[in-house]
Amino acid sequence: MARKPGRGSPRTVCSYSSNYNDDLFNCAFISWDNFDLWNAWLRVFGLGTFRAEFHLMNSMSD
Repeated sequence: MARKPGRGSPRTVCSYSSNYNDDLFNCAFISWDNFDLWNAWLRVFGLGTFRAEFHLMNSMSD
């Protein structure tokens, strides 16, 4: 019986990253049909990116 990869294993991380990127691209592609929806999606994505970068920079400066 094959062992399942544990949490934090490279296979699990790659799978999560791949699924996240697929969802991200899918949302962007769907929103291109409607400018207002695309604008809202872009703002939410930008806010999430800003928060992640801010958290990373704070942790690196400590």
